[in-house]
Amino acid sequence: QRECGACHMAYPPSLLPAAAWSALLDHTGQHFGGDAKVAPEVAARLRGWLMANAAEHWDTQAAVRIRGSMNPAEPERITASGFWRRMHRDIPAAVFANPLVDGRGNCDRCHADAASGRFSPQGIEIPDGAR
Repeated sequence: QRECGACHMAYPPSLLPAAAWSALLDHTGQHFGGDAKVAPEVAARLRGWLMANAAEHWDTQAAVRIRGSMNPAEPERITASGFWRRMHRDIPAAVFANPLVDGRGNCDRCHADAASGRFSPQGIEIPDGAR
């Protein structure tokens, strides 16, 4: 939470398969245009926790569907998965561009239960003024 959440929502580990988390940790110096390097001991703790809690270990709808629909060209990008794209296809690009949402990766701006990894349809609320 402290390491990843300093720059963006700390994604639940169930949103990516272990291989994708491992690849992200292997390239923290080139983390989506930024530098997310952490001390080796921190990286080791993160890796252990992410591997133990990756999508393969969860049966939430989000984990199961994302796990089966990762984009081979961008396996570490949750928003490139077929499932994510299908679920968000009716949301105009302007909503994601709005400062209240501030990008496709800020799940917690619209999903009240994003931190838990559940992403229940009942927990969705696009911020007033973002539509």
